[in-house]
Amino acid sequence: MKVTAWWNFAARLVLREAYTHFQIPANDVVTIRFVVGLPDASEPGVLRILLWERERFQDLQILNVTENMNNGKSYEYFADLARNFPANDPTRRPWDYAMKADDDSLVNIPRLLDRLRPMVPRTELYMVTL
Repeated sequence: MKVTAWWNFAARLVLREAYTHFQIPANDVVTIRFVVGLPDASEPGVLRILLWERERFQDLQILNVTENMNNGKSYEYFADLARNFPANDPTRRPWDYAMKADDDSLVNIPRLLDRLRPMVPRTELYMVTL
């Protein structure tokens, strides 16, 4: 997951292209999502553009919160995951790990997978990398 502001369309395009160049092992499944908040209601055209982007690239998640960079958008993302994929029902959860990164960073996914693979159990695991 990459946290981004709705107006950072160019950054999302660059990251989409960059991530296509990583060699991901066939037995690993990696899904990149760009998470944005809702634009201000006074700009309805922006929401239409975001809906087009979500349909076109299939990787944009629009949270039901006003766009913000420092007022809980990351919290809302993880809360949304918890609501849609409850911990007490792992059969509904299509992933082993969820993460957050900002749109000004590029995650070395193959290296991250190498670090995560040996970490078991995969419940209640919290890892920070700098």
